[in-house]
Amino acid sequence: MSKSLKVAVLLPIETTFDYSIPDDKELINNIVGKRVVVPFGSRYVTGVVIEINEQPSVDELKPVIEILDEHPIFDNNMLKLAKWISKYYICSLGEVLRAAMPPNFNLNSIKEIEILREPTHEEIIQMQKRAPKRNKLLQLLIRTNGKIAMKTIEKELDLRNVSPQLEALEQKGFIQVHESMETQIEAKVIALSINSEFENDEERLLGYFDKYEKRFPKRTQVVSFLITEKQNGRPFVPQSEIVSLFKIASSTLQSMIEEGIVLQSKINKPATQKNEKNLAGNETHHQLNDEQSVVFQRIMESVNIGGFSSHLIFGVTGSGKTLVYTKLINEVINKGKNVLYLLPEISLTPQLVDRVQSFFSHKVAVLHSQLSDNERNQIFRKIQQGEFRICMGVRSGVFAPMPNLGLIIVDEEHDQSYKQESPAPRYNARDTAIVRAKILEIPIVLGSGTPSLESWNNAKAGLYNFHQILNRADGAVLPKITIVDMATERKEKRLKK
Repeated sequence: MSKSLKVAVLLPIETTFDYSIPDDKELINNIVGKRVVVPFGSRYVTGVVIEINEQPSVDELKPVIEILDEHPIFDNNMLKLAKWISKYYICSLGEVLRAAMPPNFNLNSIKEIEILREPTHEEIIQMQKRAPKRNKLLQLLIRTNGKIAMKTIEKELDLRNVSPQLEALEQKGFIQVHESMETQIEAKVIALSINSEFENDEERLLGYFDKYEKRFPKRTQVVSFLITEKQNGRPFVPQSEIVSLFKIASSTLQSMIEEGIVLQSKINKPATQKNEKNLAGNETHHQLNDEQSVVFQRIMESVNIGGFSSHLIFGVTGSGKTLVYTKLINEVINKGKNVLYLLPEISLTPQLVDRVQSFFSHKVAVLHSQLSDNERNQIFRKIQQGEFRICMGVRSGVFAPMPNLGLIIVDEEHDQSYKQESPAPRYNARDTAIVRAKILEIPIVLGSGTPSLESWNNAKAGLYNFHQILNRADGAVLPKITIVDMATERKEKRLKK
């Protein structure tokens, strides 16, 4: 007997849905947390398997069309977190799961329309009288041979849902609608590479340099560059980069391609590489001062004991909270665990990223709003595969699929940008991070120079471990603050006049 799967479709729908799947151990092995394609009404949608039902809920269930992932993209702990968010912030589980994955992980259903026959004159007259919009739709489909987006049709006909009209035309035998899943193709760029046959033909290579080195030096410069890049492990170079670097005309490159000197192909758009100078300097050997050491030691006690614990560091601006964070991260990494480090967008500066990377080399993933969908997808996969030991991210970074987490840090925990306003789920990343730490049974550190009222209250009530750094790390004196009653000041000023 077939088992059934409970699936959360990635739509704003409260309930989950059951689908059938063959009772094949290899097929359903480790299927919870994987994306699947399922029929939903008249279309196909992406969903995530939440659990396996040993017995089908009803006799007749629609089948799962396709399993999209080789390995789950959500483990049991992330599914627990998603369910908590759905319940606490009153939104659908599908909306939470959609927010927790890169945009191009959600495949969309598309309709492919095949024109079977054109209407007779009498049929056109009948449709014009009884269903003028249906007639207009059919003429539009015939004119475009069915190659038109559903959104364009709805806009042309001023319809919110074109499906009933399509079904009616299909029943009359005018068209046939084929459902398929939109293929998500990663962004491509045109790249150039050196032709290996040309490179290995020493006589031809030397002849090319003799011919063009003086007359057209840019040709030989491009050849030398491509050969060097290939030797350095980069066989494909974006054509736009070569044009920008050598100021060479596209027509010249085209001539080199036709001559068989270089080859042209399409490759996945590479992630943005930032070759910035070390802006912070190497702080690896910086020592903690007395106040910082006390905070560090108290938090490390919790890390060593294990289990969930929450900590609030109340440190004045310039007190060196970041140095405490990096020392904590270093200790956690040395224990074989990974770290999630959240901070507001405005705080995720190149200087701070560089500062952390100066401690930990290239083991840092950075998630922020300026990433393209392709870059976000690549980083998501690399994080999931354990290629990074640290993930620095803004609000959405709370969903980063970091395996083997040992510590979560939320810097500037008071910042309002941690709150997602729209669209759903309207979650607070700080509170979500606390719940994630509790699910994983690991410590979480909140830091701020101006703690939020709720965090301050939790610390005073004993729910958080409270740590305080009163002095600036460089010994600078804090400015003197005076509270002035401006109403009284203005009144006294009027009296003097």
